[in-house]
Amino acid sequence: ALMLSSTGLALILAAPGFASPYTACPTPSAGATQTCATSGTNGYDSLIVDVTMGDNTSAPQLYTVNSGLNIYGASDTYITLMLSLTGGAGSGNDGSGNGYAGVGGGGVTLNNSGQVGKGAPASLPDIDVRRHGVGDNSGVIYGAFARSQGGRGADADDTVIGGGDGGRGGDGGEVIATNSASGSISVSGTVANGMVGFHATSVGGEGGWQDKDATYAQKGGDGGI
Repeated sequence: ALMLSSTGLALILAAPGFASPYTACPTPSAGATQTCATSGTNGYDSLIVDVTMGDNTSAPQLYTVNSGLNIYGASDTYITLMLSLTGGAGSGNDGSGNGYAGVGGGGVTLNNSGQVGKGAPASLPDIDVRRHGVGDNSGVIYGAFARSQGGRGADADDTVIGGGDGGRGGDGGEVIATNSASGSISVSGTVANGMVGFHATSVGGEGGWQDKDATYAQKGGDGGI
C-alpha cells in the first residue's frame, strides 16, 4: 500500500561547499517500531537509511523518519533523502526440499518538512536492482525516496529426489510518504533518464528457483506482493 502527499512548493537550492551525511538514525531492528527524528536543520548533504536485513530476518514492523533537515545531495549520490527497508532473503529448505519464503519489507513512513535538493551527480550511479518502473536504470536521480521491499525466496534444494519448489518472495510493506507545507523538494541538472522529486514504492520480492533438474511438477516461487 502506498500513500503520498505533498503541500510544499519546489525550491532550487544552492549547494553548500562541504557537508556530511546525517548518521544519527537508529539501525533498523527486526520486528521493532522505530523513529528517527532529526535534530538541527543544516550542515548535512544527505540522510540515507537503506538496510537489507539478514537471511530469514524480519524488517522493523514500522520505521519512521521525520526529517526537517535542509540538505543538498552530494554530487556522487543519486538520492538525497532516503528510507528503504528490505526484508531478509529466504535461506534453506524444508524437509521436502522446498525453499523457505523471503521475509516482508516492513512498514515505512517518510515525512519531510525540510528543504531537500538534488543536483546531477558527477557520473551516473550504478543500477540498484531493487528499483522498479521509473527507477530501474542508472540514469535517474531522486530528491526523496521511500521503499519497502520483500526479500527473495530461497531456491529449492536440488539434492532431494523428486525436486522442490522455490520459496515465495516476501511482500512489500505499507509505505507512507509526506511532504509538509514547510517542506520542499527540488531536483536540477542534466541526467540521462530524468529526475524524480519524491518517489515511493512497495515491491514484492522475487521467488526462488525451482529444482530445474527434477521431472515432477515443481515450480518456481511466487513473487511477493
